[in-house]
Amino acid sequence: MIKKYGKNTVLYLSVFLLISYVFIPAEWIIIYRNLSANNYASDIIIPVSDLVKENIENTWGAPRQGDRTHQGIDLFASRGTTVVSAIDGVILISGRNTLGGNIVRILGDDRRIYYYAHLQSYLDFERGQPVSQGQTIGFVGNTGNAVSTPPHLHFEIMVISRLFPLRTKNINPYPELLEAFSQLP
Repeated sequence: MIKKYGKNTVLYLSVFLLISYVFIPAEWIIIYRNLSANNYASDIIIPVSDLVKENIENTWGAPRQGDRTHQGIDLFASRGTTVVSAIDGVILISGRNTLGGNIVRILGDDRRIYYYAHLQSYLDFERGQPVSQGQTIGFVGNTGNAVSTPPHLHFEIMVISRLFPLRTKNINPYPELLEAFSQLP
């Protein structure tokens, strides 16, 4: 037997969905919409043009101010060097924040989040805009809390560990970048 729901139930559900939509961060909405759209494993590429292997520093887990640890790795290159998307995906945000300065965050087609920080500048993307592997997203710099360091790209990969509320866990991208170097001609 099918239970029928009253008008109030539908109204409450509608109000709940509306409130959720207003209070859920825009990035989460893009993630939720795209999680089921793509789910394939893909190898990443090196996100900095003409990078040499010696300029990758595995600083994963290094101590940082405020009892933090480094949750990514640094790819050193000349200021203005092209930064490309390491994987196909959709733009979650291109903008600024305190630590990263100029940043781009992408939800990859592999259901992981890619974070590019300290950019000198970034291309003006719309949230949810598709981006292709190898497409230019910005240029190497030292913005945010990296103003006293040589120009570099801070690169992170985050896996989604829980859907609601959305939780992510950073993983060390160094092994995958070394694998990407081994794939180069």
